[in-house]
Amino acid sequence: MIVQIFQFALPVTHLAIGLLAQAGGSTSNSVTKKASEFERIATALGMLALAVAVLVVIALYIRKKLLSPDDEEKGIGFTIGELRDMHKEGAITDVEFDRAKRAIVSQNLNRINEKDYRES
Repeated sequence: MIVQIFQFALPVTHLAIGLLAQAGGSTSNSVTKKASEFERIATALGMLALAVAVLVVIALYIRKKLLSPDDEEKGIGFTIGELRDMHKEGAITDVEFDRAKRAIVSQNLNRINEKDYRES
């Protein structure tokens, strides 16, 4: 989006400079100097805006990486619904189902508590 803004702003800036230069009739020296100064200021502001945009993108990327959960906290790999289906099909016993269900609930409660702790 910022690139599109600069792609639009640069030709407009050059057009404005050209119009300012032509406004003096025979290209008055003061108008040319003002146009040149305007071009320098516009270029500097454009570079500053681009630098700020790049820094914002970098900061957002770093923030996302720091706040993302670690790989080891991805989870057990099953939902309670999937465990229930496995239990109904006889793939796991009652004891295995209860243990796995408690593990999932416990893990989710730990995540909620950690998230609440980070936010406070």
